[in-house]
Amino acid sequence: MMPDVQIARPKVIHGNHPVGVRGLPPEYVLSALEQFQSIVKEGGVERKPGEKLPRATELRPYRFCVQDVVLAIWAMRHRKDQADIFVDVFLTSEVYDQNTGETGFYDELAGATAATLTVLSEAYRVGAPLRVSFGKAVEGGKVPLDILRLAARHKISIKEAERGRISESEGRELYLALTGFRPPIRQAINILHQKGLMSPERAAYIVHHGVWSLPEVEGIILCSRYPEIVLSGDVPAEQRHLHQHVLTQSRIALIGGLLDRSLSKRSDGESSSQGKQIGLDAEDDDRNLDIRTNARLIGREYLLISGPVVDDLPLPKWGTISRSPLAPGERLSVLIRPRTSVSLDAYLEADLDQASLRFQQEPKPNCVAIAVPFDFNDLPIQRQSYFQKIAASKNVILMVCPEATRSLDQMAQKKMSASRIKKD
Repeated sequence: MMPDVQIARPKVIHGNHPVGVRGLPPEYVLSALEQFQSIVKEGGVERKPGEKLPRATELRPYRFCVQDVVLAIWAMRHRKDQADIFVDVFLTSEVYDQNTGETGFYDELAGATAATLTVLSEAYRVGAPLRVSFGKAVEGGKVPLDILRLAARHKISIKEAERGRISESEGRELYLALTGFRPPIRQAINILHQKGLMSPERAAYIVHHGVWSLPEVEGIILCSRYPEIVLSGDVPAEQRHLHQHVLTQSRIALIGGLLDRSLSKRSDGESSSQGKQIGLDAEDDDRNLDIRTNARLIGREYLLISGPVVDDLPLPKWGTISRSPLAPGERLSVLIRPRTSVSLDAYLEADLDQASLRFQQEPKPNCVAIAVPFDFNDLPIQRQSYFQKIAASKNVILMVCPEATRSLDQMAQKKMSASRIKKD
C-alpha cells in the first residue's frame, strides 16, 4: 500500500542534536529542519479535513509517522519544465528507545523506503518520468545516503549520485524493487516493457494505490498474456474477447487474493492459542508465508516459514475440508479454476487430474488443492458428490470459494474502474 503520509507541521526540536537522526552532522540536521519549517510556514499548507490538497507543482512538506514516531520528513514538487520530481528536504531517522538505546523496532531504512516510494509514486501520479533531483539542502545536493543504501540492497547503481540525480531507468528499477517484486518478476516485467506490452510503473503504482495486492499483481503478470490491459482497466465491454480475458484473469487474481488473506490472517482464537491478547495485538497478526505464483498450472504456492512464535497453517474453511494444519517448512499448492457451473461440469475432472500430477513436480508439495468458485454448489448434488469422491481418491482437496463468478465479476469491474488512474 502507498505509505500513509500527511502534510503536517513538524515538532520543534530542542537541544543541539535531534534524537534518532543517524549518521549526519548536527548542523546539517538542524539546517534541514529549519528549511522544512520554513516551507511549512511559507506554503501555508496546514489544512482542514475536506480541503483541497496543494497542486503538485507547489513545494509541499510531508511527514511519515507511525503513531507519534516520526520516521521521515521531506518536501517535494513536480517541475514540469524539467519533467522530474524535485526534492528540497529529505531527512530520515532510526527509531530507538531514548532511555535504553535499544534499536530494531523498525527496519533501519523504513523511513527512507516510505519517503522514496512516495516520491516515485508522485512522479507516476502526475505523469512525469520516474526522475528525481535533489536540492542543495539535501546532503549538499547529492542523492541521500539512505536512498543509496536502499539501492545497494537491491543491487541498483545510481550513477549520478554525486550530482543529486536519479535517472528514469534507475527510478523504475528502484520503484519495482521497493514495492517488493522479486528479481525474477522484475526481469519478466522488464522483458514485457521492452516489448511494449506493459508499464512497469503502473504495476508498482497499482499496488501502492490499493487496487491489487502484490501477489495478485504478480499472478496477473505471470498468468496473463496481456497483463497491461488487466492492470489498466481500459478495455470496454464492447471489445468482448479482450473484456472476457480481463474478467477471467481478474477472477483468478481475486480468488488468489481471497485465499492469500484467508491463509495469512490468524483468527482471534488462533491468536489466543499463541498466547496473545485478543483484540489488543491481533491486528496485523499475519503468518510468515512465502506466497508465489505457479504460472504453469495457474495457481498459488504457499510455504509456511518458521519464526519465533510456534505456528502452523490451517486450511481455510472453504467447503468440506478435513485435514490437519501444515507445519513450518511444509508446502501447499493450490490450482485456481474460476469456472462457471457449466464449465465445472465439463472440465473439473480434467482439472483434478492435473492437480494430482502436481505431487510429482518439484518442489514437491505436502498438500495439493484446487480452488473453484461458489458456482460449484449450482451443480446437481450427484455431480458434486462425484467430483468430491474423485478429489478424495487423488488426495486432492477441493476448495469451494465463498464467492460466485458473478460476484467476482462485480469485484473485477470495481477494480477496473479504480485502475483508470487520472493523472494531474
